[in-house]
Amino acid sequence: MRKNSAVWEVGVILLIILTILSSCTDRITSRSLLECDNIQNQQRQDECYDDLAYERQDAAICGKIQNLDTQAVCYNFIADKKQDIQFCQKINNFDIKESCISDIAVLKLDLSICDDIQTEDIRYFCYNELAKTKKDLNICEKIKKEDYKYGCYSQLAELEKDVGICESKISQNENAREGCYSRVAFGKGDLQLCERIKNRNIKDSCYGNVATVKEDIKICEKIQNQSTKDICYSNMASFQPKITVCEKIQNQGHKDTCYHNINLDIQDISICEKIQEQEIKDDCYNQLAENKKDVSICDEIQDKNTKDYCYSGFNN
Repeated sequence: MRKNSAVWEVGVILLIILTILSSCTDRITSRSLLECDNIQNQQRQDECYDDLAYERQDAAICGKIQNLDTQAVCYNFIADKKQDIQFCQKINNFDIKESCISDIAVLKLDLSICDDIQTEDIRYFCYNELAKTKKDLNICEKIKKEDYKYGCYSQLAELEKDVGICESKISQNENAREGCYSRVAFGKGDLQLCERIKNRNIKDSCYGNVATVKEDIKICEKIQNQSTKDICYSNMASFQPKITVCEKIQNQGHKDTCYHNINLDIQDISICEKIQEQEIKDDCYNQLAENKKDVSICDEIQDKNTKDYCYSGFNN
């Protein structure tokens, strides 16, 4: 599945912020504001204010935080909870501020908020997310950069499982249109759409995606690029934990990882012995010892720290 790299980078910024926010929503503190005020260590004091702001959903407490990155995430959290842009405006970092505004636009389904975002990449990302949320192709039209716009159309084609969107909206750019076919093929699990693709890299990626959706290892055989084929087999091993699947992989690193992963289900020491990379082999032995509750397997581990860790699990 392809995404424009610039849009993806903006998305990563938003994802990191949202991940931090989600990890903090369950925090509970019994501290008072006065207790936070009396903490001498700056980092600990910021953490105290941060916890209290989350608990009380109070932006005024965010303002007491000295570290600007922590403060920005605190304001972003309050803005999202209250769906109020005024809290985004308190953020000093311009890109995080605009990303916060984008969040509110999507939460409120308000296109006009996206329109007011100054940074082009973040504005287009806002349009993209709103188009996806509302399933509205017309919003994609507001994106002026061609590759961003094609990405917007492609994601809606995938969501709607409608190849007609690829053909009607991305008729002028063959690679972008074929990338759209690949996304729809993934959404529908439709191998025939992959066959329509001429670009070999896109076709191989399409085969890999459909193979994963259909859990069909035979589709991996259609892939020409060996690295893409290896990844396809690795994915299949998660559905079909068999040694024979791993043995189809050419890249030794991918093969070792495949052996390690299937052994979580098979639990056979002979599979660990097939692994060439010592670190992965040691971890395989460690996992097997834990799963089988057999301390003797720890003896096979070469790395001292890993071996000590393995033994420590049997000390109680």
